[in-house]
Amino acid sequence: MSLALAFYNHHGIIMCADKLITATYNRSGINYEIHQSSTEDKLFLIENQYGLSYAGTASIDNGPISAVIEK
Repeated sequence: MSLALAFYNHHGIIMCADKLITATYNRSGINYEIHQSSTEDKLFLIENQYGLSYAGTASIDNGPISAVIEK
């Protein structure tokens, strides 16, 4: 499970996200989760102006989304 939050107040916008990556597989109708990393970035600053975060099931070429975003 992923968590990404964004809040707005009179000071500006606050964003936060967890760093845990899990892999899920199904065996005989039962879902199993394997913790793969607890240091994955899911929150990014783009052009010193925009905030980007992601959550949920996602990969590109069997790799984490952060590897593509950081390029």
